[in-house]
Amino acid sequence: ATTLPTLKADSNIELLEAKGALLMSMVMMVDKPPFDNPKVRQALKLVIDRPSMVQLVTLGFGVPGNDNTVPPTSPLAIQSEPIPQDIARAKELLAEAGYADGLTVDLWTGATDLVPGMLAMVQAYKEMASQAGITVNVQTAPSNSFWDDVYLKQPFVTSYWYTRHPVSSMSLAFRKDAQYNETHWYRDDFDALLDQAATTVDPAAAAELYGKAQEIIMTEGGQIVPVFASLGAAIRKGCTGYVP
Repeated sequence: ATTLPTLKADSNIELLEAKGALLMSMVMMVDKPPFDNPKVRQALKLVIDRPSMVQLVTLGFGVPGNDNTVPPTSPLAIQSEPIPQDIARAKELLAEAGYADGLTVDLWTGATDLVPGMLAMVQAYKEMASQAGITVNVQTAPSNSFWDDVYLKQPFVTSYWYTRHPVSSMSLAFRKDAQYNETHWYRDDFDALLDQAATTVDPAAAAELYGKAQEIIMTEGGQIVPVFASLGAAIRKGCTGYVP
C-alpha cells in the first residue's frame, strides 16, 4: 500500500483494485484456554475498530472484515457493514468469563511482515484490546520459520488467505479433517451444513446456507478477520483490455 501514492501521482499510470482479495486474520484455537470460552472469543473480536484498522493496515486499500472467510464485498456475504467496536460489551463478556480484572494473551506473528501490513495489524490490535483490559503480548518468530514452528502449533497466531468461494474457503479452514483447520473447529453439524450448501443446486438456497455458516463462525468461531486487503494492478496508459 505504501507504493500507491507514487503510482497515483503518475498521470501515465492507471490503478485497478480487486477488493476483498486477501484475508488478514488472527486465529484462536477454540480448544485451548482461554480461547475455549466463547465469551472470551467474542470479547477479543469486539475490541476492534475495523474501519480504523483498514486505514492503519492498508492505508485505505482494503475493506473491513467480519470474522469469517467471505469478504463483505461478496454477494454471498451476510453482512456488508463492519461489526462495530464495543468496548463496554467486551468488558462485560470478560467479566462473565471470569476475567473481570483483565486478560493477558500471547499473539504470535513473524518478525517481519508475513504479508504487507501484518505487523501494523497486530500493533493496532494490541492498542485497541488494551481499552477493554486485555494485554496482548506480541510474540515474534523468524518469518522464514514461522509456518513450520509457530503456525498450527501456538494457540493464537496471525494468518492470511487469498479469498475463494465459500465452498472452498470454509472447507479448507473449518472442516473437522481439514489440513489447515487453524482454529481447531471440530463440529459434525457444521460439516453437514457445508455438505448441504455445496450440494444445493439452487443458488439462492445455497447462499442462505453459506450465510448460516458465516453467522456461526462470526459469533462462535475462533477466526478474527479485521481486514480484507485489496490487490492492485498498475497499468500504463495505452495498455487496454486487462481485467484483474
